[in-house]
Amino acid sequence: TNNSLNISTNIETEDLSVSIFDLSGRKVFSGHLKTKNFIGKLDFDLINGSYFISINNSNNEKTTKKLLIVK
Repeated sequence: TNNSLNISTNIETEDLSVSIFDLSGRKVFSGHLKTKNFIGKLDFDLINGSYFISINNSNNEKTTKKLLIVK
């Protein structure tokens, strides 16, 4: 099963490092993404559940959000 997530940024073109963790803290996805026109699309494959997504940019700024997968 394939999931996709659109990520919007404040910078038109940006290189992002993305990690997704399950609730026990285990990394279940890691990848890189380049945004274009303030948007980037991330494709990954995860089962239903709650996760944390951590996004780092090239300026070493980091944001972490809760991610809920329901199919």
